[in-house]
Amino acid sequence: MIDEVEYQGKWRLPESDIWYDGVVRFTLEEGIILELYGTFNSMIDHSSHDIILGKTTEREITLVNNHYRSTKNFYDNNIVLGFYSPTFIIIGKHFNTIEDIQFRQVSFSLFNLFHWTGITGLKFDDTNVRKEYSINYHKPDDIKFQYHSDCEGNMTFISPIHCEDKNNKIELKEECVTSFNYQKKVPFKDLLMEMTIFQGFLTLMTFEQSYPVSVSFRDDDFIDVKRGNEKLVIRCIYKNTFYNSRYKICRSPLIRFNDIKEVFPQLIQNWYVKYQQIEPTMILLLNYFLDKYNFSNKDFVDIIKGLESFHRLTINTNIKLSERLKDLIRKYSNQYITSQIIDIDTFCDEVVDNRNYHTHYIQDLKSKSLSGEMLFNLHIKQTGLLISCVLSYVGFDNEFFEENLSSKLY
Repeated sequence: MIDEVEYQGKWRLPESDIWYDGVVRFTLEEGIILELYGTFNSMIDHSSHDIILGKTTEREITLVNNHYRSTKNFYDNNIVLGFYSPTFIIIGKHFNTIEDIQFRQVSFSLFNLFHWTGITGLKFDDTNVRKEYSINYHKPDDIKFQYHSDCEGNMTFISPIHCEDKNNKIELKEECVTSFNYQKKVPFKDLLMEMTIFQGFLTLMTFEQSYPVSVSFRDDDFIDVKRGNEKLVIRCIYKNTFYNSRYKICRSPLIRFNDIKEVFPQLIQNWYVKYQQIEPTMILLLNYFLDKYNFSNKDFVDIIKGLESFHRLTINTNIKLSERLKDLIRKYSNQYITSQIIDIDTFCDEVVDNRNYHTHYIQDLKSKSLSGEMLFNLHIKQTGLLISCVLSYVGFDNEFFEENLSSKLY
């Protein structure tokens, strides 16, 4: 993950010939800030700008969705500073409109993807490490899959090697880079959304929040002449709401790649299709992983909303919440559900009463409401139910996840 970058250069609007000196900075905490010696806005004009173009000593830059922040006037020195908050930094090419920013390929690295695959090209012989050892590397085969009808996916394993003679240091780092390839150009925001859907799959598999570590675009129409007419690599930087320094490397996933590798192409294609069908449910479920180590009443309410929306979207019968829950328990029963939800009627009544109380704060239900550890335990049971519903709906056999759910949730 890029911690911070800074590009100094000159900046202008696409329709203007006037350049302003300035610097754009990115940090994980603050996101992107553009500081200009001058401003595109008057004191009373607070409008935003779709595109700001920059030229630096390194590359051409396009700033996208630039929100005006403020103007500072230093009258004694006759200096004006303008401040903007871009949403995206596109590095490598100028685009005059947002509609122009389209590509046929997006490549990205995701936190925990390499660890989840469990695939390595390294072989280390340390039988006599005090005197002699050997390190061998053989690039693993790519993992190809059809993401959807218009997109072919590819997971490539790379291992850049870095040598430092001064300190007699050699660093070899393995990574897994995923690429989506399209026949037609796709708006870059749509590419990022399709990447986010794939990221959600990885988050659920690993049971740890994933996020993009790097993102880049390529297209046949954009050539890098300096690199022998290769496709130009156009990087994209933005503040990612999924990132948190406290997120953990996946050591014990809910579902291991090795267990599903034979059916992975079909499962990831199913995931994409089902995500579109039950998107509200998917968003509510995946939000659980943003901060799964803290619990609030809102978390409880969000999961029950997820269960209710799942039933509405997949079964679509007009029945009460309690009956919806019983319906889901019957349809998606597995080892986890039968071990955790022993008395179905009691479970459903408690969920409904607490949903109603913690949503509407109906005083007549206060005596039936739970709090603290008791509410948390109820939350865990319903979260396991929702995960079971989603995974089964996507096409996972129970054997892939039912045994591990208890250990991951408690």
